[in-house]
Amino acid sequence: MAFSGLVGGLSDLFVYDLQTKDLRRLTSDAYADLQPAWSPDGKTIAFVTDRFSTNLDSLNAGNYRLALMDVASGEIKALPSLTAGKNINPQWTRDGKGLYFLSDQTGITNIYRLDVASSEIYQITDLVGGVSGITSLSPALSSASAADRLAYSVFDEDRYEIYTIESTERLAGSRILLEEPRTAALIPGGKDQGKVVAAQADPVTGLADAATFKKTPYKAKFGLDYIGQPYLGGGAGPYGAFFSGGISMAFSDMLGNHSLGTMFQIDRSSGYTDVAGVVSYVNRSRRFNWGVEVDQIPYVIGGFNNGVTTVNGQQTYIEQTTLYRQVDRGLSLRGYYPFDSTLRVEIGAGFRNIGFDTRVLTDGFLLNGQQVISDRQSQSFPGLNMFQSTAALVKDTSVFGATSPIMGQRFRLDVSPVLGTINYTGILADVRRYVMPIRPVTIAARVLHYGRYGSGGEDSRLYPLFLGYPDMVRGYDTGSFSASECGTQTNGSCPVFDRMLGSRLLVGNLEVRAPLLGLFGKRNLYGPIPVEIGAFFDSGVAWDSTSKPKLFGGDRQLVRSTGAVARVNMFGFAVLQVDWVKPLDRPGKQAFFEFNLLTGF
Repeated sequence: MAFSGLVGGLSDLFVYDLQTKDLRRLTSDAYADLQPAWSPDGKTIAFVTDRFSTNLDSLNAGNYRLALMDVASGEIKALPSLTAGKNINPQWTRDGKGLYFLSDQTGITNIYRLDVASSEIYQITDLVGGVSGITSLSPALSSASAADRLAYSVFDEDRYEIYTIESTERLAGSRILLEEPRTAALIPGGKDQGKVVAAQADPVTGLADAATFKKTPYKAKFGLDYIGQPYLGGGAGPYGAFFSGGISMAFSDMLGNHSLGTMFQIDRSSGYTDVAGVVSYVNRSRRFNWGVEVDQIPYVIGGFNNGVTTVNGQQTYIEQTTLYRQVDRGLSLRGYYPFDSTLRVEIGAGFRNIGFDTRVLTDGFLLNGQQVISDRQSQSFPGLNMFQSTAALVKDTSVFGATSPIMGQRFRLDVSPVLGTINYTGILADVRRYVMPIRPVTIAARVLHYGRYGSGGEDSRLYPLFLGYPDMVRGYDTGSFSASECGTQTNGSCPVFDRMLGSRLLVGNLEVRAPLLGLFGKRNLYGPIPVEIGAFFDSGVAWDSTSKPKLFGGDRQLVRSTGAVARVNMFGFAVLQVDWVKPLDRPGKQAFFEFNLLTGF
């Protein structure tokens, strides 16, 4: 078996004996040697090389040409090649007297045939769009060893197609003159000559004198790359008026080795005034990338309680909304080491402080509807000081469409110990797979588990994990619950909502998605405003150390939902996701719409 392999970044030819398992290196130099093809008699290898056109002294790269190697002696002989453009993908004729190959001497890649004995070249195809592989050097031609037949690929109608040539007359081709190649870039009658052509071929003139040339070490200086869309917003809702605004900016140096990101946001909602900010720096000057980040992020989430009690001797219906705020401040250092373009390991360490306070909104009504209680109370709690570390293995081969991934796979396996005021270990396993059984339909699947394990994983100062976020199980978002779903509980709890909380989560998602226009056979799958539609099924369960999911022999039931989804790419600024969702485990809840700025999982 003959093949081309990279050694120290340079490509050379090798032969591997499948019986003796011996590996023999045929070439060892700085030239490119590619696409070897055995002759029918097994004595000669035809291959592609730039050794007859590249000048290593002046670093002037030439075009790829054809060559023959006598395997026994190692002797290399240049074959007649077209001097303009590439000469690649050699394939022997059935009788071993000639070679088919690809060349773009006219600016368009077509199939040619070389008669080795006479050194004459014949053109076989004259395609307007040309013969095409995945890249300009990819093989796109194959010849049958026991028949006069060629197969080649072309790119047409947004897809690759394979055609064959079996006609003896067409395989013979028409003879061309080597000394007069046509160049598609020239106007009729034009010639490849003149001062500009000569200057392009001269690698020396204009270079600075090496003895007097002044060298200055590169110094990284930050420049503004972009400013994120600033925004201001305001309005009123069940919890009062709110106001928010924010801006983000990104900076980097000329080489992209250093980057700086900043984000600032302020909002006032439900009686809280919060300021969020992030400053992060990443150094990519070496294979091991590292970065540092300082951040402050406030989180406000809520819960509901209701019940009937006696106030001043009268039965009173009580509705109570509890808003929990966490202010997360941290300093972290992270490192990333890529094994290849798809697989990397991440490590990190840092210090984090989390502050807590609670706001309780209580309203009471007599049975005749008269409001007798309207109470607003706030309370703060001792914060947490924690030293954190993390180690993760991450793989991502996914191909992202206009609104969601459409092919490939992604996974993240993460272990994050926490020591300090509380001690626990966070464990994350997130595996996603995307397959396209029929173009352009994608089937997307995800299984996710996250849990806090250890003595501090269920500390009352850590808000429980919530299962109902729109990127987990749709149809159970906090804002979609009403007090009527809770029923009347003696302890004021809301079972239908409480089952969404825990210290451990398991989520499964299945979605069939496709670009809307692509379903109607449009060549441009997404159109000027990309729209994706699909159907989904979500399920998940939350539990803690005192309970188990029913899947594992416990009593915690899965919550499920199904429905339809549409995503719109908002001119590259954001993706709007609209879900028509029916929660299957909320008997009193009909199907409803959810709107979120969110890409598909």
